[in-house]
Amino acid sequence: MRRYGDTKMTTSHKNSQDGSPIEVRVKNFGPIAEADIELRPLTVFVGPSNTGKSYLAILLYALHRIFNGSYQNIQHPFRRRFHWRNNQYLQRRDQTLTNNNQSKIIEWATELTKKNDKKKHSYEILPPLVASIVYGELNSTDYSDDEIFSEIVRCFGINDISELIRHSSRNATISITKNADYFEKPFEFNMSIYRRSNSFESIFPKENQLQLNMINIKEDFNWQHALSEIEEHANSGQPDSSEYIARRILRSIVDNIFAEIISPFHLLSYYFPASRTGVMEASHAIQGALYDRISRAGVEPINVPLLSGIIADFLPKMDPDFLLRSNYRLNLFREHAEKVEEKVMEGRLLIEDPEGSNPTFYFQQGDKQDNIGKAIPLTIASSMVTELAPIILHLRYLIDDSDVLIIEEPESHLHPAKQVEFTRQLALLVQKGIRIIITTHSEWVLEALTNIVQISELSAAQRNGLPSEEFFLEPDQVGVWLFKSKNRPRGSIVKPININNKSDAFPADYDDTMEALYNEWAETANRKGEG
Repeated sequence: MRRYGDTKMTTSHKNSQDGSPIEVRVKNFGPIAEADIELRPLTVFVGPSNTGKSYLAILLYALHRIFNGSYQNIQHPFRRRFHWRNNQYLQRRDQTLTNNNQSKIIEWATELTKKNDKKKHSYEILPPLVASIVYGELNSTDYSDDEIFSEIVRCFGINDISELIRHSSRNATISITKNADYFEKPFEFNMSIYRRSNSFESIFPKENQLQLNMINIKEDFNWQHALSEIEEHANSGQPDSSEYIARRILRSIVDNIFAEIISPFHLLSYYFPASRTGVMEASHAIQGALYDRISRAGVEPINVPLLSGIIADFLPKMDPDFLLRSNYRLNLFREHAEKVEEKVMEGRLLIEDPEGSNPTFYFQQGDKQDNIGKAIPLTIASSMVTELAPIILHLRYLIDDSDVLIIEEPESHLHPAKQVEFTRQLALLVQKGIRIIITTHSEWVLEALTNIVQISELSAAQRNGLPSEEFFLEPDQVGVWLFKSKNRPRGSIVKPININNKSDAFPADYDDTMEALYNEWAETANRKGEG
């Protein structure tokens, strides 16, 4: 019998959180009347139930899948190179890439790579020839309405996108805005959803000076591969070798500039739905039932209810066999998964793979040295364990640097002390380059975040010995948005909330509830005294 989950694998990684923030605005979307948010490395949605927190979180997940290209292969579990464009512009045989221009592009790219600039932010202004071609490609969209809106429909698990229009509203709108120094105006991506039609547009303003992020381009496989082929193709005698290399260089530049413009939506995202316990328990039953029905194909009809996209994407990753096949990846966060196991779950997850049987999840209480508890099937472990298990397993087997985690109610089934500790562990992930979006109802999560932000104002010496000493985040790394209901028009309004200097806390609606409970207690005590 083999056991997995003990091997540590570490490597270096880059931080993906630099650059201008991106803004997302929605109107009349689901229960949301109006929202204007700015995505931060840690973005928090808080507010009453049925105000649209999950609606907005699912929309953000869908946008990630659209812009990073993973919608093109829904079942593929690993990072794919995103393709916003499909080379149509660059493949045209026009007069842009004359033999002379091809040589200029290759010569410029070769010299550019030789530059040894190790600055954190290293940008290179594109020469007019390259800038003209790249700008033309950025403005030549080949997306169809169906591709964009179908992915949103799939993620929500609905029949028609018009179901997302707020009741009594004529249409819903979704807008993305990003400022870049090399554009005179912001980049815009606008979607309009009507009862019978939809539309979208992407706007790349006239360039000021297009700039290439040299840190990104030098790490890009296509760029490096193209340059490595220069000498090989030059000696091959192939008539189109220079054109091929020049176009590959241009393709890499377009992809990198667009990724920076749309960042962080070009990143791979993972969605952790609410009620993870139920999903974990159902996953094996669903797989077993499907396998059984598939074996009867042709004998009797197969009727399988549709799942929402977030569940359909989540379930395959909870297959032990799938995770074991993923184990070859050099994962950066295996050690962090162990920290969450130790500090929050107080035990460890195991995948046992007995010969002649399917791999199975187990939970063992205690740390690796003590092995206190007996390993029990995950199906009979506590709800705390099964709620945390998907996140731990993703960290151990799937999460790569610069990925995005979208977690509904991370506090679910956790004692307040564990909520605080888990919030700290999430902050540590943000420090390591992971971006996180959470929805929450927990006052403990907000209180922990307050301390995590406040402690960043102290020096290292002042932080020494404080509980959140190693977990601090700068104020601009954390954004908290409050969803509040309104009656006219009926729907929720989403606004940012900052730490209140008087209370030293994010002012959500919890104080109102606490005050009402205290007043009730005081009135009850008074009446008891009167009796």
